[in-house]
Amino acid sequence: MNQEKTDNSLLEIRKLVREYILPRQQLFSTGKRFRALDGVCLAVNSGESFGIVGESGCGKSTLARTVMALESPQSGEIYFQGENLVWSVEPYLESDPEFFSGNFSNYRIINVGENIEQTYDISALQ
Repeated sequence: MNQEKTDNSLLEIRKLVREYILPRQQLFSTGKRFRALDGVCLAVNSGESFGIVGESGCGKSTLARTVMALESPQSGEIYFQGENLVWSVEPYLESDPEFFSGNFSNYRIINVGENIEQTYDISALQ
């Protein structure tokens, strides 16, 4: 894994930002924002294996959910096989709120490329 795009990049993430609005502390105050991903950049080339490690709460799961289009980023770009993946999960949540809430332990194990392709195929149905 590296941060430089090559001709055989499978996945490339550029300046990805994901924020959450925290609960208000007082009735008329505005909710503060928590930035879970702050400008994440990485590139995974075809044939590479990689892992994401870090302490609890550092954004590993948020990064995975954002790449898989389970959450929308505030900014940044995600490229898969050179194609910019632009999507929004809101139409799915409105039409089928249980779509993303199933028990995923029964699914077969697939590699990262297959997983991203499946997500992109679903998001292309919009």
